[in-house]
Amino acid sequence: MDGPAGTPAAALTPMVSAPSRDPRQADAAGGSPAGPARKGLRWARSPLPAWTGLERRDIAPLLALGGGALVPVMVSWSTGLLLLALAVAAFEGRYRGLGAALARHPLTPPALALSAWLLLSLLWDQAPLGEALHGLKKYRELLLLVALLPLFRGGRWRRWGIRAFVGVMLLTLLLSLLKASGLVHLGGTDAGTVFKNRITQNLFMALAAWQVGAWALAGGGWRRRALGLLWALMAFDCFFLVGGRTGQLVFVALGLWFFYRRLGVKALGWALVALPVLGLTTYVGSDVFRGRVDALRQSLGEYREGGYTTSTALRLSYYRNALGLIGERPLCGYGVGAFETAYRAWVRGTPYPPTRHPHNEYLMLGVQGGLVAAGLFLWLLWRQWRAARSLDPEARGLAEALVMTFALGCLLNSFLYDSTEAHLWAWLSALLYAGLWPGKAAA
Repeated sequence: MDGPAGTPAAALTPMVSAPSRDPRQADAAGGSPAGPARKGLRWARSPLPAWTGLERRDIAPLLALGGGALVPVMVSWSTGLLLLALAVAAFEGRYRGLGAALARHPLTPPALALSAWLLLSLLWDQAPLGEALHGLKKYRELLLLVALLPLFRGGRWRRWGIRAFVGVMLLTLLLSLLKASGLVHLGGTDAGTVFKNRITQNLFMALAAWQVGAWALAGGGWRRRALGLLWALMAFDCFFLVGGRTGQLVFVALGLWFFYRRLGVKALGWALVALPVLGLTTYVGSDVFRGRVDALRQSLGEYREGGYTTSTALRLSYYRNALGLIGERPLCGYGVGAFETAYRAWVRGTPYPPTRHPHNEYLMLGVQGGLVAAGLFLWLLWRQWRAARSLDPEARGLAEALVMTFALGCLLNSFLYDSTEAHLWAWLSALLYAGLWPGKAAA
């Protein structure tokens, strides 16, 4: 059910299925004439055993689905599966003839423009070549997003992918609850952390909770009650067991947006009225949440007194010094991968400690590629938000939640620079937006 967020954009249309011609005349992407048969295309059209209901050309999307679903568990496994999926897709010829369509996809121009600008910044880079190339590699998820788009053309991949991501986060929730109760022994610094640190786990849990809440609202009877209970347990995990403040902030922001988008302005008003009461109740009842809030207050006090030992005080110093660096080279920056070099020179002879990144992606890009790079990143997020209007209701809600999660998270962390969060963002973006193509719907 669409809410006050707006009406679908006319410039984009979701991909819909249409009867295909003889498979011998259609390529693996499901549309254009194949011409002379190629070995990869013939292999892709070969059926798998009948009981699977799949063809061999479904192997690449399945590998990509598995790779994305594993991001909250282990990025190395995820990366391996995603690279294998891209290799299989290239062998099948899945990218053949899609260059023009990909270039007109709403997410491709800003993603490729930011990648190209960071590559161009090597010409004036202040860092040694090895550090510069390492920094450039950190932004490979921009290209991963574009490369994954042709693999997920079709509604079933989106449905399966969303369920796979939520399923992995529900497994994380179960293990988190078991660990906190002492029934299982796992690593991690917090009582409820399982596979990832508290920042990453809470961030992913908040995003998955959005989808569970949307399913609960759309359902009825026992299904709504069961999904509502799961949502409550996810909230409990975020605020009572895991102390990731970024995820807690995102959870609250997504909750407010959920009330506005699904129930209207009046519901949002009631939610804003109830928020201080819920916050105070959580502060009193949760040792984890109270500890994180108290630590934030102490850090702010330390920063005002000139200290830089706590995480928040350090981040505030990073922000101030990064803004100073941007002021020195506002247009083009210091070059990709040069943040650490430029920051170390900037703080030399001061009480500020050096750092690899400022825990803010907008400042990180601003120092490396100037206001041009930061502007291109904002353009990408804006295109994602605007294109979400053209998706079906389920995909639209999660797409908007994804943009809000990533945009807010990047205010407090360098998420595009970090592999785990950027991996999930690129995979979910491709999954949700793959059905959008300019002009007429794809065959």
